[in-house]
Amino acid sequence: MDVNNIKCFDIITGSSLGGCSDAGMCKDMLNVLQAISDHPIGVYPPMDQYWREFAIDLMEFIKGEYSTFDVNYISDLLSDHITPLLPHFTSIEWHDGELSVTPHIEDVRESVTCVRELPYDEENVRDTNKENEEFIGVINDHGNLTLYMWDIGKDGFSHWEVVWAVV
Repeated sequence: MDVNNIKCFDIITGSSLGGCSDAGMCKDMLNVLQAISDHPIGVYPPMDQYWREFAIDLMEFIKGEYSTFDVNYISDLLSDHITPLLPHFTSIEWHDGELSVTPHIEDVRESVTCVRELPYDEENVRDTNKENEEFIGVINDHGNLTLYMWDIGKDGFSHWEVVWAVV
């Protein structure tokens, strides 16, 4: 997983990535934590401690003294550290044996202005934001929701940029 470009619905670990054992899923999550520790955001997980705990659990598992790995403990650690890197209105959650980046649709509907189409200035052929919204949700006639964020593009002009979309 590229922690510099996390997207909604990215899968962190689980059966579709081959990490179907508890040990495999813990290792996948620790690898993401390791990547976060190398990221310049200033949130540095204590990786030496986490890898040491994993190694101890692995040794106890191999000796038969330990029946499983605490996947929820590692996913909670990951959740604590990955949050600043996630797209807006998302978190990591378990669904059908996979840990993935999941949108918070109800939070958007409750706290973001939702419209049928993006505000657009036909005369100047560009996006508009007369209400100075940071985010806007667009719900089409099929009920699909797309979350947009007002952002300055590479061209120097402000525009609505897609954060995530749910069909």
